[in-house]
Formats: sequence, C-alpha cells, structure tokens
Amino acid sequence: MIFQNNYNHFKKKMVCFKSSSGGDSYDAAYNARMATIAESQELMAEEYFDFWESDYKPMEQAEIAANMELIPSETELSLAQNEAELSLLPGQTALTAAQTEAAMAETKAWTPVMSSFYSESLNGVDVESEANKAAADAAQSFAGSESSLSRSLAKMGVDPSSGAYAGLSNANSLEQAKTIAGAKTQARSDAEDTNYQRLTTAMGYGG
Repeated sequence: MIFQNNYNHFKKKMVCFKSSSGGDSYDAAYNARMATIAESQELMAEEYFDFWESDYKPMEQAEIAANMELIPSETELSLAQNEAELSLLPGQTALTAAQTEAAMAETKAWTPVMSSFYSESLNGVDVESEANKAAADAAQSFAGSESSLSRSLAKMGVDPSSGAYAGLSNANSLEQAKTIAGAKTQARSDAEDTNYQRLTTAMGYGG
C-alpha cells in the first residue's frame, strides 16, 4: 500500500506557475521548468503505482489468501487444545485437592510442635536458675578444700592460730568466692545468649 499512497501523494501535489521574482508577471522559462518538474513527478507517481500494481498488490493478495486458508486449521487447532486442557482439568483438580489435603495434614501435625517451640523460645531459660547451678558446681569444686589446706599446713608445722594460717585460709576463701562469682556471671551471659538465639530462630521460622 505504500506505493499506492506515494502515487496519490504525487497526484495531489500542485505546482504553481509563477514568476521567479515572486510577482504576477509572466515568465515563460520559469513556467516551463515547473511544467517539466510536474511532468517528472507525474511520471514518477505513475511508475510507483505500476510497480505496486504489478508486484506488491499480487503479493498482498496472496498473503491475504494464505491467511484465509490458515483460519480453519488454526481454529481447529485451538479447539483441540481447549478440549485437551478441559480433559486434564479433573485430574488437575484431584491433584490439587490431594496436595492441599497433604499440606493441611502436615500443618496439623506440626502445629503443636511449633506452638511448643514458640512458647519455649518466648519463655527462654531461667537466667538466675542457670547462674545458681553454676555457682553450686563451682562451690562443689572447692568442697573439702579447707580441710585439705588445714592438713597440709599441719604437716608443714603451721600453727592454726597463727597469722600465716589465717592468711592462707582467707586467700583460699577469696579464691572460692571469686570462682563462684565468675561462674555465675558466665552462666548468666550464656543463658541470655541462648534466649536471644532462640528468639532469633523463632523469628526466622515465622517468616
């Protein structure tokens, strides 16, 4: 169609025969040149139209005819595809229902577990209880240390009423208190870290 449009464009284009100076006086040479240009444009338009008529018009008509011939087969193919998809619907529906049922059963089984998990994550471990356990374990490690110190000093001939004996006994007591305090502090820190990690994990599971 582009060639036919060009033809129409050239056919409609007008060439005004005026004086080359822009006035109304007659200029034969100028008008002759304009007439020649107009004739050339007319000839070009006719050539374009002839080319469209002989080459592009048959091709466009052939394309239209070919597309028309394809319409029945394409329609038949679309119908066959629709029928095939419709035949699959019952199986797909059953599969979807089975998958949904399985997912619901899994969710039902996991619900108590997740509920317990979240509850323990929120409650966490008892920080003070862990600290007291650590203190008791540390104190247990010093059980009998005073008696052992007394026996050792007696073997060395140190008088229990002497200042040296009292100093060593106090040093032992201070070491015990220091160890117990350190154990409690570490236990508190560990318990708080555990609680934080539990909450972080619970948030991850919650999405």
